[in-house]
Amino acid sequence: MMPTEPVTRTVKYGHPVGTGDASTYKTIDEFWNSIETYCIRDCPTDGAHTCDIKYSRDEEGGFMYPASIFIDFDAAVYDEERSITITDVRSIACSDEETEGEEVAHEPCVNWESNAAAYDEAYAQWTAPSCYTFTYAYTIAEMIKGRSQERFVKNGQPVQMNYPYPEIETIDEFWTLIQESCIQDCPISGAHSCNIEYTMSDDGSFMFPSSIEIDFNSSSAATQDTHIYNLFNVSSVDCSDIQEMENQLCVDWESTAAAYEAAFEQWTAPSCYSFTYSFANSTMNNREIKRSVRDGTSLLNGDEGALHTLDDFWNLIQTNCIQGCPDEGAHSCTIEYIMNEEGGFMYPMELYIDMDARIFGSDTYRIYDLRVGECPEVEEKEITDEELNEPCVEWETTAAAYEDAWAQWEAPSCYTFGFSVDGITPSVTRTVVHGKSLAEDEESSFSELQTLDDFWQLIQRECLQDCPVRGAHSCSIEYTMHEKGGFVFPQVMDVVRNSFDGFLGRIQNVQVIPCPKEIDEVDNESEESRSSKQKMKKPKKKGKKSSSLRKNRKLFRK
Repeated sequence: MMPTEPVTRTVKYGHPVGTGDASTYKTIDEFWNSIETYCIRDCPTDGAHTCDIKYSRDEEGGFMYPASIFIDFDAAVYDEERSITITDVRSIACSDEETEGEEVAHEPCVNWESNAAAYDEAYAQWTAPSCYTFTYAYTIAEMIKGRSQERFVKNGQPVQMNYPYPEIETIDEFWTLIQESCIQDCPISGAHSCNIEYTMSDDGSFMFPSSIEIDFNSSSAATQDTHIYNLFNVSSVDCSDIQEMENQLCVDWESTAAAYEAAFEQWTAPSCYSFTYSFANSTMNNREIKRSVRDGTSLLNGDEGALHTLDDFWNLIQTNCIQGCPDEGAHSCTIEYIMNEEGGFMYPMELYIDMDARIFGSDTYRIYDLRVGECPEVEEKEITDEELNEPCVEWETTAAAYEDAWAQWEAPSCYTFGFSVDGITPSVTRTVVHGKSLAEDEESSFSELQTLDDFWQLIQRECLQDCPVRGAHSCSIEYTMHEKGGFVFPQVMDVVRNSFDGFLGRIQNVQVIPCPKEIDEVDNESEESRSSKQKMKKPKKKGKKSSSLRKNRKLFRK
């Protein structure tokens, strides 16, 4: 990562004075937006590998700003990190007179006529091969560098589907991008500027856009508006090669089978053990599931998933990667085995099973926290529907923990957080300003969960207010202290309503942020927040209920 020369910016009423380099940041607002976009918004399912942000306060102006930004976009790729330091931030007096070079309005279609002429000349030499492959990389606002994307195209259609963003899958789509952004509506509207380079293929059969730089907005504080795409490794291929790739099953299955047999010979199931595993694929977040096994049987039956023991994972490999090969099975399997020194046996630690070459992503399983020991003294017990329909198990313990945590909750003026439900739904991100979420209205099952106060009310409603007469069967809530904010919030909510309904909710990435200037900064709790807090009824104390079922759930699910 090479250092760059310092860049100086002057900002007036939110607009940069002077254009400077079109591909660099122009206002501090743009840095805030990048941090939110790449370090918070889509986490934990998507985003940068790590972010290290240090904030500083401008005492004269009375505002916070990100003084140091380090973002590592991909831990597996060298030079995929960006480091930015902001210095010499000063508030200055604004002049009412127009400043030379000040950007106040978007100027569309710079040099569009020459771009159109070059486009027409190059496009006349473009004829899509029946089958071809290419790779492209993209960069946004200089700082954000995307992973290279390899594409295979057959008869104008992409061979693989469901690629990660950005979803450009054929060279025809790049031609369309140039046409729509740089030519189609010019000179009235369009991107500010376009710089396109065209290249002839190695065999001289077609022309294609090899470098595309589009500055979509020249005005003010628009962020991430310069997009750069570079195409390389463009070549025609034999369609039979793509056909073979489409239909290919059981890649390297013989070596997979040999490794399986060598590892399985060293497998002997312990009498009693526990482990945790996570599961994820292209449409599902990491879901974390805990297991306890006694004499080959899961001690907690009736819970989610079909993988209850390590033997089930061995069977999963056998069924998908070996049994029907080479005629039937997954496209490819990559399995990593490890020796458990304490138990003296081998087991599959990581499993990557790609069921279909045409669909991006694989089923990923990771087994960890494997513990071998004596069997618990409690009797194994299958949870019946009747037991799961019993309301308010150990609700008084839940109520006591709730009251203790609630007493330490004070909503920050402005904050962001993310949450997911059941580890399957995509993570949702919220930004809250003075008790009000800035999220647009959405039609989803989570539209009522806009602020952290909503989660407190959810616990109150599901687990406490009508107990012990009615309510969820059981609630296991984990609270945590926010180190910087000094407040407690519910981080994990495991709610079992009955035998067929429940949810596991997780809150993550809670960050206290500076409030937007345009919104009145009132640190006192709003009347709405006070009233909602007063409405939360404290649970009534009644006779204590006990349940061996709840004890078993605590023992085996913690």
